[in-house]
Amino acid sequence: MALNIPLRLHHCMAKGWLRFGLNGDIHRENHLNIQMTNVGGNSPVFQTYVPEESRLSPICKWKNVFIRVHHLNKNWDKGRYTVSPLLKGHIEKVTAIECNGKYIVSGSEDKSLRLWDMSHAKCLKKLDGHLDTITKIIWKGNTIITGCADTAIRVIDSSNFTILFSLQGHGASVDHMTLVGKVLVSASADRTLRLWYLPDRKLVSVFRGHTDDVECMCSHGNHVVTGSWDNTLILYDVEHAEQVCTFEGHTEVVTCCYFDGKKVISGSGDNDLRIWSISPAKCTHILEGHEGEVVSLQ
Repeated sequence: MALNIPLRLHHCMAKGWLRFGLNGDIHRENHLNIQMTNVGGNSPVFQTYVPEESRLSPICKWKNVFIRVHHLNKNWDKGRYTVSPLLKGHIEKVTAIECNGKYIVSGSEDKSLRLWDMSHAKCLKKLDGHLDTITKIIWKGNTIITGCADTAIRVIDSSNFTILFSLQGHGASVDHMTLVGKVLVSASADRTLRLWYLPDRKLVSVFRGHTDDVECMCSHGNHVVTGSWDNTLILYDVEHAEQVCTFEGHTEVVTCCYFDGKKVISGSGDNDLRIWSISPAKCTHILEGHEGEVVSLQ
């Protein structure tokens, strides 16, 4: 026989369950955000981030996720959705993309760079100065930087979409780039990592620590980490132009990496994740479980 309501509440209170809510039907549960969106005006805007200082129970966050999925499925079933217009213009595969929230810059195998207006879904400008596939785009302020399979790095003025200058030095496709202050860090299929001081438009340092192509790159503060097909990772100090240490242990290509200033995390074609300490440079944990190569991490 079901418990009567007062007795049920007493037991819930004794167990500390009242903080999870009194309504047993999660579809009727009040969502955590009251703003509405969507055509029917009945789907909440959800924000699942819960500040550490909040007293909100973690279970409420997952309850909110469940309710969001329920609303999304209901809207999908009833056709309450819109499809954003497609951005058409490239004639080959799009290989690089960057966005500032209002505009999109895209690069393609058709060797062109395009600027798109997101709100009107149209191409505003096109640049045809590249000689091969555009592999990487960085967009900061009014400056766009592209890496290209033609071995060159180009610095572009986003306001008029013209090339300001190019950086030559790599011997193969420039596939990875990151900005550390005014220094551009680039990695290439030529197995080198190069530091360029942009105000002077000149090469500062060249590192040849890898014996095979660089597959991934990440940065934190003044440091950069690269992973390679030689199964290793290398940590660099950009400010002092130094190669700090090498991490060895993976048995296949290092496909992805992450660095938070204290530890390095890597994923590999050997199906494992590894966590590395910086000093000394060694593997502290091996996370096994994937049945295929690890291709990304966050």
